[in-house]
Amino acid sequence: ALSSVNPTRPDPSVDYDLWSGTFSLESASLTPPGGGVVQSGAAEVEVTPDSLHLSAAVHSAVGSEDELSLSLRGSLSATCCDELELRCEPLALEAAGESCAEGEALVDAVAAATGLSFRAVSEARWEADVPTLYLAQLFLDQELHVLQWSADSTAAGGEAREMGEASHAVDPARLLVLLRPR
Repeated sequence: ALSSVNPTRPDPSVDYDLWSGTFSLESASLTPPGGGVVQSGAAEVEVTPDSLHLSAAVHSAVGSEDELSLSLRGSLSATCCDELELRCEPLALEAAGESCAEGEALVDAVAAATGLSFRAVSEARWEADVPTLYLAQLFLDQELHVLQWSADSTAAGGEAREMGEASHAVDPARLLVLLRPR
């Protein structure tokens, strides 16, 4: 695991300077079962010692120019030496204008990719409840932050682990790679 090659073994409960700030999300992708009808654009993650805000653009990969903005906010806390807990507010998808011609289709595709159930709160905005997420710290330094998310603390990596040994299997589908802009 990457944590075994991280020379400083940063601890998220005390090393706020390493894991807070503005990052670009380099691993952003939404791939619904049966086809890639959704692409995510540039995503930015703003992290403070007690909160997280992710914003991204989502658009159809099949030629439509319609686009939705995606926003996820939540409170963040360190739960142990290698894990952060993210208590999420509803995930929001919003069309740029009054409405989006293919908005429902994009929302359906995001729902299929994430397994979340969206509800319309207006003609141009949809929301979905997100469970508490656990973010295992796989690698952390000044410029690179690699996390693995899970809805279960144990699956993310919340069990105690010995120096250099991950207590969980790395799942590439659940990895988040954050880079600090230069």
